[in-house]
Amino acid sequence: MSLPKDFEFPPNLNYLHWEGLVSLPSNFHGEKLVAINLKSSNIKELLKGEKFIDLSNSQQLIKIPKFSRMPKLEKLNLEDTWLSDSGIKELPTSIECLEALEVLLLDNCSNFEKFPEIQKNMENLWLI
Repeated sequence: MSLPKDFEFPPNLNYLHWEGLVSLPSNFHGEKLVAINLKSSNIKELLKGEKFIDLSNSQQLIKIPKFSRMPKLEKLNLEDTWLSDSGIKELPTSIECLEALEVLLLDNCSNFEKFPEIQKNMENLWLI
């Protein structure tokens, strides 16, 4: 799916569901986004600022940003994310900055070799 070049996203957009996305349009800012569902996408980098990110079944994720830029994130779904060609072998240690994180879904992320050591208390976190 492609959007017209002059398409403008609503300034108050708070939820985006776009399966199979290859990349976000250059005019996309998403400052008000609360949740983003990019299941089965080909997006290469995560976004920031959302409370919920679903990248399950994504095929080309090559970079996980520093989580310190995602202080509101409550749920991150990386299930069945194809990381074998990405070189991503672990989550960044900045995951401990996600004090609001409650659910982390990593099922079938077979390329992860280890989970980073977390110094901070993440008492509400459920690893699934």
